[in-house]
Amino acid sequence: MKKIALALLPLLFVAGCSNMTINGLVCPTNDQAQIIGDLQQCHVYDLDAVDKALQDPDCKACLEAKGYKVATDLNETK
Repeated sequence: MKKIALALLPLLFVAGCSNMTINGLVCPTNDQAQIIGDLQQCHVYDLDAVDKALQDPDCKACLEAKGYKVATDLNETK
């Protein structure tokens, strides 16, 4: 589990992830440790697979409960 988190960390630093869209996900914070923890709690272990994970209603609900927004949902409300 730690290896996965460490593998994701550089990607999060590069991406910034604060109010940015990453594969369809808008993060509520720029705290990389919190983001990794939230993603793991919602069973997302690969940033490249975030968009696919969001297709699972349980995963999507988990992330939304933590304050993450799905970019496609944001576009639909405009």
